[in-house]
Amino acid sequence: VGSGGKEFYEIGAKADKSKVRIGDRVGVLRLTLASDGTYDYAFIDASNDKVVDAGTQSCANKPARP
Repeated sequence: VGSGGKEFYEIGAKADKSKVRIGDRVGVLRLTLASDGTYDYAFIDASNDKVVDAGTQSCANKPARP
């Protein structure tokens, strides 16, 4: 996720674990962590508040259960 402040430019080679690459719009990445070791994500386009990509994934290191 870029942090802004510069014009768009070509994204280089795809990183090994990249799932989606969006390099032509400004937006917000919303992350919601869950207690079961998963997280929801959504990339929201800043120009129209529409979700461009969303899903749920497992965390790499799930929390230990007490």
